[in-house]
Amino acid sequence: MIKVLIIDDDENFRIFLSHVIEKEFKAQIQYAGDGKEGLVIALQYKPDLIIVDDEMPLMKGYEMVDKLRMNNRFKNTPVMVMTASNDNDTITKYIEFNIADYIVKPINSAETIEKIKNVISLTKKTVLVVEDNRAFGLFVEKALRSKFNKVVVQHAENGNAALEKMEFEKPFLILLDIAMPEMSGKEFLIKIRTDERYKNIKVVMLTGQNEAKTINEFTALGISDYILKPVTLEDLYSKLVRLLN
Repeated sequence: MIKVLIIDDDENFRIFLSHVIEKEFKAQIQYAGDGKEGLVIALQYKPDLIIVDDEMPLMKGYEMVDKLRMNNRFKNTPVMVMTASNDNDTITKYIEFNIADYIVKPINSAETIEKIKNVISLTKKTVLVVEDNRAFGLFVEKALRSKFNKVVVQHAENGNAALEKMEFEKPFLILLDIAMPEMSGKEFLIKIRTDERYKNIKVVMLTGQNEAKTINEFTALGISDYILKPVTLEDLYSKLVRLLN
């Protein structure tokens, strides 16, 4: 679930924008009415994305973003700026603050959602590890976090649990064990490949079966790659670098 902070002095607009976002994303949204309040909430909330209005009382949008970037915790936090002035001077003053994008008011809902999607895809990639061996799942998570700093790792102990998690957040990549209780890796893969929402998600199979028949069967079901158990860090990194970058 993405955490969004909307900073705008117009309460009605804040509510409208939150509805636009919530229709498309599983989002947790916080609000601020001006830049000063926005800075305080950002420190407490640690948002994944900040959407800030250019013209506000007490502290302008660019003043708020300037102060935000002075804090090491927010040097790389994606910021989108909303402005009613679609001119070079307005946009240029934000360039030095490395904003992710800008939105012109009155906003176009479809265009706004598309821009947010693009920003999210550049900043956060969720990997869902579907594996009933918790110790092995934690090993994979530690390996991913050490190599890929923009990856968020989630766990599911079987296919049913994975499907429940995917209702709330669609993963970028799935690491899938074959042998699991309740729902096997094969059953899970068939389910997601027949679901329009999930049919294009990248899936890497984890297996101890180094047999051409098994590998060919899963390849036909749409896996992106496979990793043989026992998994080595070298093999894990070499396969996932290509798929995550």
